[in-house]
Amino acid sequence: MSVLTAFRRDLKGLGKYYTLTQWLMRIFVFIYVFINYNKRIMYFDFTSEFFYVGIFYMTCSGLILLGGFSRISELTRLSAFFMSLVMIAHIAASVFLFRAIDAEFANRLLLLGILLYFVTVSKKNDFHWRNRHDRDAIDIEEIIGPKE
Repeated sequence: MSVLTAFRRDLKGLGKYYTLTQWLMRIFVFIYVFINYNKRIMYFDFTSEFFYVGIFYMTCSGLILLGGFSRISELTRLSAFFMSLVMIAHIAASVFLFRAIDAEFANRLLLLGILLYFVTVSKKNDFHWRNRHDRDAIDIEEIIGPKE
């Protein structure tokens, strides 16, 4: 038995933690946004665009977190989509206007990757979610095949 075969066999059981990791990503996105934009929001400078960007990020990350409780994933997907659009503009501004490619740029890219994951994942198409919640919707006759 090779090392890769043993390693692959050991990783097969990790699929049961899929829901936990999705919830951790939702929580960590909210914590990341809260830590990075809390001071800008608490300053209450209504003339600053950073205040409004911070409010937008906090609202969208809160909606991503709340979208996990919904039976459908549209709230999460829409919030992540709009947040990723603003994040792309934010990244483009930091690169082209300020020429800043630093740790904050890498953090924004990582957050953008997580947001794009939430944009593309759907509870209707998610294998783990369907196995857990849609067991009663399975039609036995479709599985067995048509009667002759």
